[in-house]
Amino acid sequence: MSGCRAVVVGATGAIGSAVTAKFLDEGASVVGGGRSRQKAESLADRERFDFVPVDMESQESVAEFVEQVWSGDGVDVLVHLAATDSQGLALGVTDEEWSRVIEVNLSSTFRLVREMGRRMVDRGLGGRIVLYSSTRSEFAGRAGFAPYGASKAGVNFLVKQLATEWAPHGICVNAVAPGFVLSEITESRASSEFVEMMKRRVPANRLGTAEEMASPAVFLASDDASFMTGQVLFVDGGVTCSS
Repeated sequence: MSGCRAVVVGATGAIGSAVTAKFLDEGASVVGGGRSRQKAESLADRERFDFVPVDMESQESVAEFVEQVWSGDGVDVLVHLAATDSQGLALGVTDEEWSRVIEVNLSSTFRLVREMGRRMVDRGLGGRIVLYSSTRSEFAGRAGFAPYGASKAGVNFLVKQLATEWAPHGICVNAVAPGFVLSEITESRASSEFVEMMKRRVPANRLGTAEEMASPAVFLASDDASFMTGQVLFVDGGVTCSS
């Protein structure tokens, strides 16, 4: 990835930090995006890393972020992981909760990718876009995933549609769908009993690591995946194939 300029939105989460570290290890320069500069301190001492604040709940913040990261040398790779969740049965989901999750996980994702894609098309040098989906985009849980699963299912379709439209411009659009990994978005429901239950559901009989969820993003951004677009890679220890 030497000479590549990558933007990682959601760079301060468990998987986002691992994605950022892997791109840096491969020689890319990385602009990390997120709400908390403080959370990016663990990466701040890395060479070729910069941090630009962005709030995916704010259309203005997303627009300003895109303008800022595109100034100068432009962007070769966008990796987008920022997401939010809600808990509880569908009957208890309020309109406000539904709107918040769909706004952050789908609508703001579209705005971000649209503006990044527009600039990639105008530049005429192609590019790579890697979104992060979830196994919940394909398979329901017993409770609590109505807004989140619907938003990630929308991301999966967005990948296919944008890949189709932008392939003539040399832009590949793909997604990674992680299985169960301990991260900020899951720690709130990850009691020891829950973790053991999840392990029993995974054919690999263990949870995934953030690093295992990060490696596919580097592959999809590389020249090795130059003829691969419109795909959602499920990295889940066999959960979806055995469900």
